[in-house]
Amino acid sequence: MALAQLGRLTGENAVSLVVYDGLPQDSIVDIDVAAVIQSTRQGVGKQIADMVRQLINGDDIDTLQVLWQPEFSQARRRKPRKIPKPITEPKRFGLYPKRFGSTLRTSR
Repeated sequence: MALAQLGRLTGENAVSLVVYDGLPQDSIVDIDVAAVIQSTRQGVGKQIADMVRQLINGDDIDTLQVLWQPEFSQARRRKPRKIPKPITEPKRFGLYPKRFGSTLRTSR
């Protein structure tokens, strides 16, 4: 955010952003970024399950060490964030139900 405010994310002397494991969906950065990607939790879980299975089958524990190489994902354009529209009719969305004593009146 600070780099964006200083204008350092665009232009001739732009700072390139490299993030770890990608950006979350609600990220405020709307520019190209590169990512260092490690294995996902699902991948880690599968690897652990496989290693436990190998131990049960009698495999030597010294053969079960795994080193994962991180991947580098080149900068690519992220989809612009969708900004939610404000709720203009709260009753329509059930935000002010009558059973809680709401006196909100909507115009029709």
